Amino acid sequence: MITLIERYFESLLQLLSFYGICLLLPLSCYCTTKTEFATPPPI
Repeated sequence: MITLIERYFESLLQLLSFYGICLLLPLSCYCTTKTEFATPPPI
């Protein structure tokens, strides 16, 4: 019974981390592009 719960939580954590990465990647890319456009390019 405990092993089933452990497996369930492990898969849940993997899904959460996967979706977290999928959500964070575009967000970080958006933030970096925003900051890049906000600051003038170095000459």
